[in-house]
Amino acid sequence: MNEDKIKVLDCTLRDGGYYCNWDFDRELVEQYFKSIEKSNVDIIEVGLRSTKKNKFFGPFAYCTDVFLNSLEIGRDVQVAVMINASEFIKDEKANIELLNKYFDSKLDSRVDLVRIASHFNEVDKLGDIVKILSDKGYSVGLNLMQIGGKSRDEIVEAAKKAQSYDCIDVLYFADSLGNMSPRHICDVIETLKSVWKKELGIHAHNNKGHAISNTLEAFNQGATWLDCTVTGMGRGAGNSQTDYLLFEINNLTDNKKYNPEALFKLVLEKFDPLKEKCGWGSSLMYYLSAQYNIHPTFIQELLNNENSQSDLLIDTINRLKTKNTTSFNSGHLNEAMKYPFNDSTGDWSPKSLIDGKEVLIIGSGPGIKKHIEGIKNYIKRSSPIVLCLNHNEYFPSELVDAYVACHPTRLLMNLNRYTNLEKPLIAPKGSLATEISSKLKSKSVFNYGLFIKDGKFDVSEKECTIPWPYVFAYALGVSTAGDANRILLAGFDGYGVTNSKQEEMERILQLYKGCERAKDLISITPTTYKVLQSTVYSPDL
Repeated sequence: MNEDKIKVLDCTLRDGGYYCNWDFDRELVEQYFKSIEKSNVDIIEVGLRSTKKNKFFGPFAYCTDVFLNSLEIGRDVQVAVMINASEFIKDEKANIELLNKYFDSKLDSRVDLVRIASHFNEVDKLGDIVKILSDKGYSVGLNLMQIGGKSRDEIVEAAKKAQSYDCIDVLYFADSLGNMSPRHICDVIETLKSVWKKELGIHAHNNKGHAISNTLEAFNQGATWLDCTVTGMGRGAGNSQTDYLLFEINNLTDNKKYNPEALFKLVLEKFDPLKEKCGWGSSLMYYLSAQYNIHPTFIQELLNNENSQSDLLIDTINRLKTKNTTSFNSGHLNEAMKYPFNDSTGDWSPKSLIDGKEVLIIGSGPGIKKHIEGIKNYIKRSSPIVLCLNHNEYFPSELVDAYVACHPTRLLMNLNRYTNLEKPLIAPKGSLATEISSKLKSKSVFNYGLFIKDGKFDVSEKECTIPWPYVFAYALGVSTAGDANRILLAGFDGYGVTNSKQEEMERILQLYKGCERAKDLISITPTTYKVLQSTVYSPDL
């Protein structure tokens, strides 16, 4: 074991960016750089150098040289950025023009190392990319994603191709699904070393709680480049914790190079509160995702759903494990979350409730809790018809005119709450399972019908057609059928650009705007959706 070759690479700002769209708080970043430098970590991967531009991402998603020069990164630590191979491949070949646009010479850049994240089927297309980056003066790393479950022959072929490029400096493998054990780590490294003759690295995920033990086993087997993040911050279950790994490496080596104590204040003041807010880290759900080869983004999306309860989570996992879910697909998730749904005709017209008045739709975003007093005051002075989506514990029921629900699973989860509320429920009766309908017998239910048809949004007097059984779309149908003079939205903060629900909601809004009877939508609390915006605090709203 040559401990002089050890490279601990902290990729907190890159892997952790999935929780904040790579738009980190400046104060956190400044304290992070100072603490990491004092800890003697060898390399900081500051983020991605991405080509994506159709959504909002913060500066750490792009890590331009101008941006990096604005950061106070100590000169004693090397700087890395990661690129996704798929973004620099065009028509099965390297997009050389794009690569030259995004990377100047190393002499003009703070970046020392460029890591290429590659799926196995992309490795044979990377020759020109690797050579150009190397010729520009950068060290080059190749990160083989989703190595868990790959056959020995597949691993050998990828390693042979990487070896043939000659100018790759370090070959990484990523336990992307977090389903590997130390025994698997040994097998992978033995296979890689049969072909690959340079340095090896590991990027471990913590779905089964094995990230640290897998990283240490890789180190014992000869891997010298070791990835980690502060408190394990990273998508889903997260990664090896920098604050733990530095201790463990010191315990296994004689030179005691690293100083984990330098991270304590950073962890306690910044990252522990952030972890509490964002919720990364190992859990039963992430363990099951690894056990069943389910991509962790499925779990992250499920857990982001504030109404996900145990029965729904378990049922969804059981459906997902029967599909090919090693790569995230929102369609697979929607399908797995579906409770049996039937189209339903209606016998109630929203005009009897709304009749040309203004409608205020209450969503479940944090904006409701933050701006509740302003919303109360607006309702008091303007008397809109208030429709509350599903059940919202933060919004007083006495201000609600009717609750709106249409997804059978959500209805089932909130059934007891609905039966205890005195306000009526708007729902498509014919779409509901017998167990739901029987429990709602004593409840005043306004039966506005619902049909589901992909790519369609249409409204008629007693039913609407929408693309998915999303209660927001259904509520728009109800409001429009009631001939609302305008529709206000509160608590529709948005899901964030990396969340598939954001795309689906934007698609619903796009389809609604194309509806013949569409009304103006105005958000009166902060939102990321493409609708008109105002403020609940304006006296002229």
